[in-house]
Amino acid sequence: PQHEGRTTGIGCTGRKVRTDFQYEMVKEAHHNVLNQLVVMEPFVDKHLEEIRATCDGQRTEAWVQKQHKANFTVWIKELQDIPHGDSDEARLASGPSTQITTWQGYDINGYRLHTKEKDKKSAAQNSGVRYEGIDDSTGLTRTYFGQIEDIWELDYGGELQLAIFRCQWVKPKGVLVDEYGLTNVELQSVGYK
Repeated sequence: PQHEGRTTGIGCTGRKVRTDFQYEMVKEAHHNVLNQLVVMEPFVDKHLEEIRATCDGQRTEAWVQKQHKANFTVWIKELQDIPHGDSDEARLASGPSTQITTWQGYDINGYRLHTKEKDKKSAAQNSGVRYEGIDDSTGLTRTYFGQIEDIWELDYGGELQLAIFRCQWVKPKGVLVDEYGLTNVELQSVGYK
């Protein structure tokens, strides 16, 4: 890797600061940030427990998750259990700035990644991503492949800026392993964003 040893991210090409995003997209990105960070796990668990307690087992887990997604960012902003002041938890609970920094390239974890649009202008292709996650329906680890559509940097104030990679994922049938063990990904077989 070109950027060996660098574990934090930094934008490297195509910086733009924008405020014209639909705020619903920013809210969704913020919700995803809160649900992915280990420091926020106790708050996520507490919110889910509260939702489950109010429905007294009369609702499905899908309903619980839908309520969590719809209400978590407002709930955590009003929560009294969060340390106030300059803590990361307080900044995260308050939400990001409405001003979003976008990048065409980003250096993170020792790698330089580009958006799909930037790759169209380059000889080297760096927009492909691979992610191992747990399949909710089976509980098994599964590998997902896709391309980076957008790179956003959400600003939570102070020194807390978090990179978000919005990806377009390939359907499982678009991923084949050949007789030599090479993985072939059909990028036109779009599944999810």
